[in-house]
Amino acid sequence: TSQGLNRSLEIQAPAGMDPQLQQAVGDLKQSLARLAVPLPAEPVGPGARWQTQMPVKSQGMTLEQTSTYELVSLQGEQLVAKTTVTQTARRQKVQSPVMPGLKLDLTKMTGSGTGEVAFDLGRLMADKGRFDSHAEFALGLNTGGQEQTISMKMDTSARVEAK
Repeated sequence: TSQGLNRSLEIQAPAGMDPQLQQAVGDLKQSLARLAVPLPAEPVGPGARWQTQMPVKSQGMTLEQTSTYELVSLQGEQLVAKTTVTQTARRQKVQSPVMPGLKLDLTKMTGSGTGEVAFDLGRLMADKGRFDSHAEFALGLNTGGQEQTISMKMDTSARVEAK
């Protein structure tokens, strides 16, 4: 849309694809759909801040994501924006990515990240960007009456540059 919101994105996976690979393709689709910076409906200038909230599906989990954007510069059609993201998830059952058929109990999920993106308003994707994030998960597993807790921490850095 004119505000940079994604209306639709199609990625077709081949029939009979491994379920784990299908999930990875679905996660890729979600990631690509979030690459654009949604712009506010009203005109803004450098220093403007706005926020979006949306549910995100990732690794079989449903997360609530809040993104805060700040317009750093706008010169003609060239825009640079900073972003801060927070993610949380409610308790939920999650399909194990390594053991299909096994359900895990997500008991905690928090995430945060920061980044900066530069793009031309006439193009679909960013010309240049970076994003760094940290997430922590706590999962419960009940095997034969034994409760086990799995804790994970994940740090991610991504860089994008158009060729």
